[in-house]
Amino acid sequence: MSREVGRKKRRNRWLLGAIDLVAGGLIVPLVFETTAFRACAQGAGMFEEIHTTKLVLEDESDKT
Repeated sequence: MSREVGRKKRRNRWLLGAIDLVAGGLIVPLVFETTAFRACAQGAGMFEEIHTTKLVLEDESDKT
């Protein structure tokens, strides 16, 4: 009887661990995606005006 109870406890621990992994795998990316979306949305209107004396734009091959 005690062996059966021990097996069931072990099985429950494995199932809870698997559920935690699945839930974490679904929730964590959702949180990061939402946070990144909000950061991009907030950063888009961050600057109303830019003052500079010199501005140089370069492409990937260092052409100005």
